[in-house]
Amino acid sequence: MSNTNNSEGTFTVRDDDGMIIWTYKGGVLNGLRHGKGKVTWSNGDIYEGDFVEDIRTGKGKLTLADGAVYEGDFVDGEFHGKGKLTLSNGVVYEGDFVDDEQTGKGKLAYPDGAVYEGDFVEGKMTGKGKFTWPSGSVYEGDFVDNKQTGKGKTTMLNGTAYEGDFVDGKFHGKGKFSTIVEGTVYEGNWLNGSPVP
Repeated sequence: MSNTNNSEGTFTVRDDDGMIIWTYKGGVLNGLRHGKGKVTWSNGDIYEGDFVEDIRTGKGKLTLADGAVYEGDFVDGEFHGKGKLTLSNGVVYEGDFVDDEQTGKGKLAYPDGAVYEGDFVEGKMTGKGKFTWPSGSVYEGDFVDNKQTGKGKTTMLNGTAYEGDFVDGKFHGKGKFSTIVEGTVYEGNWLNGSPVP
């Protein structure tokens, strides 16, 4: 195999004791992984996709030994751009990534049926979003560090609703609580989820 042109090749990297760390099969340019290729690590992790001058860049799929799978864009070896991450516990995130973290717009689906769609910053629900619980209850509004904080509205399946201020997932500040069945309405101040008389 020539190191100065584009070709196919196989690399095996070993530790000081001669144990295989990883193997590569795919495109090679000037002795570097380049183009389409596949890396298999000794721990069972596998990457299949694009390389640019020895670095995962482009489209690819990373399957970890624990069952987690990322499929999407890579830049300089990191999840960056659009992608889908399926964790071994069944949680699925699909959306934007920046430097290996969910940042931008995305959708997070849990195995129990709960779903969040909206803004993410460094892997956390932060910004505007909509969270739907398996019961059918819905919260739409502001999130900070995975919690409803700011302005928002929660609507239960039976029509009961609260619209107003939230802090750490609780009604806190000014808000309006109403029930459809009883026709009850309370509008005023709230503290840690309870009305303030």
